[in-house]
Amino acid sequence: MGRGFPRALLPRLLRPPPPARPGPRMLRAEPVPPPKRPRGGLMAPARIGTHDGTFHCDEALACALLRLLPEYRDAEIVRTRDPEKLAACDVVVDVGGEYDPQRHRYDHHQRSFTETMSSLSPGKRWQTKLSSAGLVYLHFGHKLLAQLLGTSEEDSMVGTIYDKMYENFVEEVDAVDNGISQWEEGEPRYVLTTTLSARVARLNPTWNQPNQDTEAGFQRAMDLVREEFLQRVDFYQHSWLPARALVQEALAQRFQVDPSGEIVELAKGGCPWKEHLYHLESGLSPPVTVAFVIYTDQAGQWRVQCVPKEPHSFQSRLPLPEPWRGLRDGGPGPGSPWVRWCLLRWSLRVKRLEHSRQVNFFSRVCVRTWRSSSSERVKRLPQKSQLHTKGRSPVCQRRCAFRCEALPYTLPQPGMWQLWMGFLRSPAAAAPRRSSSWQLGQSQEERPAPPPPKPPPPAPAPRGALAAPPPSSGPLLLTALGL
Repeated sequence: MGRGFPRALLPRLLRPPPPARPGPRMLRAEPVPPPKRPRGGLMAPARIGTHDGTFHCDEALACALLRLLPEYRDAEIVRTRDPEKLAACDVVVDVGGEYDPQRHRYDHHQRSFTETMSSLSPGKRWQTKLSSAGLVYLHFGHKLLAQLLGTSEEDSMVGTIYDKMYENFVEEVDAVDNGISQWEEGEPRYVLTTTLSARVARLNPTWNQPNQDTEAGFQRAMDLVREEFLQRVDFYQHSWLPARALVQEALAQRFQVDPSGEIVELAKGGCPWKEHLYHLESGLSPPVTVAFVIYTDQAGQWRVQCVPKEPHSFQSRLPLPEPWRGLRDGGPGPGSPWVRWCLLRWSLRVKRLEHSRQVNFFSRVCVRTWRSSSSERVKRLPQKSQLHTKGRSPVCQRRCAFRCEALPYTLPQPGMWQLWMGFLRSPAAAAPRRSSSWQLGQSQEERPAPPPPKPPPPAPAPRGALAAPPPSSGPLLLTALGL
């Protein structure tokens, strides 16, 4: 038999258990409010406040610029006019009636606000009243551009593009939002309806749309201005700024192109050279005013362009003679002789007379004629002038770097190879001549006929003198492209 249950243990088992011993005391943590600025991936995103209702280009650009910065990349856009909600935002633009950069409040609608780029940033010349876009660009522009360009804020490229972007992008937004006209008085000659501000305004709902919600339109407006801003920065970084080096190199070598220094040859055409030329020209030593720029276009054609009097003017400092303007290659037919002019070094000089203006053209050219049209390339001239009486091309030592243009020209002996070398070296060459001067306003019929041809060919021109061109029965035409 098994052992029985001891009765003495029964009261002990029925006794209530003793109270549990107190363990370590746990303190309950107080709730921590989310920080206003994003300090990590787990923190609440920043909030950018602006007004609701109809939106404009300045606050759309201001929000888009802030979102390009790392600390505001995931920022929430709060569109409201409630002061309590705006007070909880990290940055407030274009609303609130307060400008306080220490608290990141950037409004310009208060009556006391008259700040410009010049007043807030000494040394800047722009006097346009700032909008919310200009205020954000003023305080965050250098940091933003340094990030986009992949360099430091102290880099000179950042300062150059900073000024360029404000002058050609942000200032327009400031002026339009503040109602500043481009002219002081008078009626506008034309109406601008495709500006960035106008395109942003058209993203608002129309008056007769059933849905008047502006949130989706504001998001599209931020995308639009952000894309425009980034494209403009990319242009100034990769196109406009490298063109400055080309212009500097061309100005340094201007006396190798022409002794006067008034002609500049760009190593590559199609670049934005005008603004750089005006800026660098003032610091040239000795001082000189550039009148012409020659270059090859994207198709390899040589072009001559007159320098305007002002950056946005259509009036040239020294226009080419009227008969030369707009001429291109071509001819009356395949049976007519042709001429190819290879402009190596040339100069245009103007003498202001009492009743007329004479333009003397002195150039070093290679003339090739033949009876039928030919696509054979003209080679570069040898160093010394030679006269070829046989029907063969001159032997050239180097390849021609200039693309010549063909124009009709009548010779007494078609098919003859002739060279004409002319330089502006002596004072006697500067005197007006029939072969080197062109009277502005003088028609083709009024010009005196050239002398009759002589049986023997003319001797080559000595170096330093201007030789007469081959006798002809027709006018002498020059290709002047790009006008």
